[in-house]
Amino acid sequence: MDDESLPIQHGRFYTQDEYPEIELFATAGMLVRKFNPDYLLVHPMGMDNTGENFGANSAEYRNHAIHQDAWLATFLAEWMELGYCIMVTGDHGINADGGHGGTTPDVREVPLCMIRPGITGSGDTQEVVSQLQIAPTICKLLGIEIPITMKSASLV
Repeated sequence: MDDESLPIQHGRFYTQDEYPEIELFATAGMLVRKFNPDYLLVHPMGMDNTGENFGANSAEYRNHAIHQDAWLATFLAEWMELGYCIMVTGDHGINADGGHGGTTPDVREVPLCMIRPGITGSGDTQEVVSQLQIAPTICKLLGIEIPITMKSASLV
């Protein structure tokens, strides 16, 4: 779907959790090259699906993470060269039984990686941040006023 009059002007949507993530990242790459969007959200479901089916402590889950990293890595240099800020995180974790929901650290704590143009990386800071800080961070990076309803501070 491409329609400049809509809030989401160039969306690509899929309905199956098993949609190949290598294709999803390729589609994201095409959208960047063709439209140079200010903001691009890529939401792969394969990691979630694999975790639910095999659990967080499985070889399948670990291998899926390795493959997903490799697929995404093929685009990082290009996106960085174009000046994009890249954030990679999860909306939830997975426990050993494949569950995601609840209050335990294995389902609530997820990594957050940020790559910003011109900023030297800090590596693993071990810093704990709230997911509520992601939306105001995106607003600030895009130069959009942070709504007063967002109570958490931006990370930048």
